[in-house]
Amino acid sequence: MSSVTGKGNRIPPVRTNIVGWSAGASRNNRDFLFSVDASRLNGHGLAVTLTMGDCPESAEAFHALRGGWVDRQRRAKGGGMVRLHWIVEFQKRGCPHIHCALWYAEGTHMFWWRGGREVVCIDDWLDIVGRAAAASGAISAYVPSYLGTRYPDGRWLVCRDAQYVATMDNIDGWFEYLAKHAVRGVRHYQRAKATNLPEGWASSTGRLWGHVGDWPRTEPVELDLPDSAGYRVRRWLRGYCIAKARGANRPKPRVIAWARRMLKDADRRHSAMFRVACFVTPAVAYRMVELATHA
Repeated sequence: MSSVTGKGNRIPPVRTNIVGWSAGASRNNRDFLFSVDASRLNGHGLAVTLTMGDCPESAEAFHALRGGWVDRQRRAKGGGMVRLHWIVEFQKRGCPHIHCALWYAEGTHMFWWRGGREVVCIDDWLDIVGRAAAASGAISAYVPSYLGTRYPDGRWLVCRDAQYVATMDNIDGWFEYLAKHAVRGVRHYQRAKATNLPEGWASSTGRLWGHVGDWPRTEPVELDLPDSAGYRVRRWLRGYCIAKARGANRPKPRVIAWARRMLKDADRRHSAMFRVACFVTPAVAYRMVELATHA
């Protein structure tokens, strides 16, 4: 097959299996997150992390669990999910987990009470993983439980205490999510495919990020700063991260130690280009830029 070089005549490259995070996937995920118009994120938002005790045998089995969970959120009582962004990353032991931000329509049944407020989407995940394990023969029978599901030897297949959820009912919640998941690149240990990919996933991991639903989009803000001003803003942001971690109700030593070295690298060329992975409100960021450019 031949083609004539020119606009519209290029043969598209053959799609191959997706194997882990690539620089392109990380960049596309970042560009999408930066394009979201946070002021128009209506509904009730949640930041959720979904985990499991053991890694599924294949990426197809894992994504079937993820897809089933997403379908349940769309059908949630009272309105259902209106938008979702999700990311799959890998723990050091090779087990995948899902980070996601999702919003539900007004009136959606999101919580139930058991001596405190519990989240329905966590129940959905526990139920889906437990039922899939019973169907595959990993456990003899599935008995729904508030706490999760155990193997016959007592190990947890999936446990409520290992899941994470936080409300995002204001713009700050979205920016905190953005600060964590938009700046991670392929060098981050949870995305490094050379060390963390599970056995059986080496030929294909499937897509590792995506979004569904109605997302308000806008052009991201880009600022062209002189090198001196840019470095000054980065140092101020690093100091802001440290001060925030120190000033919390419970100081966070690990966050403080991480923030102190966030701009360091053995290669000076890399350290000069590091992004600052810290949540800061737009008002504070713009004020830093204003002071740095007039210093």
